[in-house]
Amino acid sequence: MARQNERKPPRVSVVILNWNGRHLLGPCLDSMQAQTCKDFEIVLADNGSSDGSLEMVRKKYPKVRIVDNGANLGFADGNNKAVATCRGEFVALLNNDTVAKADWLACLVQAADKAPSRTASFASRMMLIDNRDVVNSAGIMLLKDGGGRDRFAFVPLAGIAEGGKADGGLKSGDVAGACGGAVLFRREALEAVKDGDDDYLESQFFMYFEDVDLAYRLLWAGYSSRYVHEAVVYHHGSASAKKITHKRIEFGQLNRLRVMARNFTARMLLANLPWIAARQVLEFFYFTIRYASLSPLAAQRA
Repeated sequence: MARQNERKPPRVSVVILNWNGRHLLGPCLDSMQAQTCKDFEIVLADNGSSDGSLEMVRKKYPKVRIVDNGANLGFADGNNKAVATCRGEFVALLNNDTVAKADWLACLVQAADKAPSRTASFASRMMLIDNRDVVNSAGIMLLKDGGGRDRFAFVPLAGIAEGGKADGGLKSGDVAGACGGAVLFRREALEAVKDGDDDYLESQFFMYFEDVDLAYRLLWAGYSSRYVHEAVVYHHGSASAKKITHKRIEFGQLNRLRVMARNFTARMLLANLPWIAARQVLEFFYFTIRYASLSPLAAQRA
């Protein structure tokens, strides 16, 4: 028999991953405290920050529940550790370098309530925080070369005009998957497709393409994803990853190959071979020239 004083689980658990992002956390957490939807908890998944992030959160945001990972586990496993502790019917992932509009979470939950139960993820409209008329992501596309791409990335809303409306080309609807920077998941769907005990996002990815991998796993399990146009967040973009440019190249290359190895059938590999080969060659020359680095080769040897 449940104890009478046991608290009812929140409807949504919002997980915010942080690694030395103290300067970003204030605006992000303030925007969450201003949400019109109130039935949620905030879980800070901290990857061993050394910049005073945890001390600041404990002092200024005492209601935030902290999962201290103690080390930089990367985007995938850092989030996994926190998601495993969540009890919400829905789990939202939100980057620490975002500011959410006040109705962001309410719009996602309303969309989930109206959608079929096999709709597993709900993608936000992510806009650039320094240029709020430019799209950062409107869900993701799955590419023939094994990668993924944010829909309408870096396109001004005015450039997507249809029928006289500035954002007419960005209507809510089905998409291949959701960007992991601002997304709502049905918890039961994450449980259904996880790898191992708590690998909701495949932990070996560390960062990049973990949301593409999850999109494939959800699709193969018979789930769908939906883009919610009204759910808006403003995003700095790669605020933490910019500190490790060399590793960004290696993880980007390696994880795209992992996506194919884990999710492509033999028929898909054969049919998409021209695109796969072209991407490999173009990326090798691009990164070698721009960064004077052989990181693409290092990724393929890993």
